[in-house]
Amino acid sequence: MKSYNSQKEIKVQQRRVYDSQSRRKQHNTPKHWCGCFPIFTTILLSLLCVSLFLFIPSRTNILIIGIDYTEPESSLGRSDTIIITTFKPLEPYIGMHSIPRDLWVFIPNIGENRINTAHFFAEASQKGSGPQRLEETVESNFGIDINYYIRVKFDGFRELVNA
Repeated sequence: MKSYNSQKEIKVQQRRVYDSQSRRKQHNTPKHWCGCFPIFTTILLSLLCVSLFLFIPSRTNILIIGIDYTEPESSLGRSDTIIITTFKPLEPYIGMHSIPRDLWVFIPNIGENRINTAHFFAEASQKGSGPQRLEETVESNFGIDINYYIRVKFDGFRELVNA
């Protein structure tokens, strides 16, 4: 048995024993929120996954249209470059498909002709309607829904190369 020289040493030792017992009690006492934490995080993760699938589209298609030479203030021209670009944000996938400009297709409200004339005929009848007509042509002939389009004039490519 250990002997203590003074009353002060006895009190210090008793205090150490009391502190170690109270620490054990503190650690063994369950917190009320600890049991709910796994359930809460599971619910949050489930809501996040559902919102990702609801608000992020599974596929986005962009039609890139390259117009041949036109007047500076006009977009009246044939679409010599037609590229469908597909993005799948939930997968690491980006795909591009080029449509030949001389492909013979059915153009809505016009009839059969080369695909690069769809833009020209629409722009000739109503300014600014060329991209929509080309979208309709692609959708009706290939069954691909187009979400967005980018129209670039020939001069834009020239400026891009010069830059």
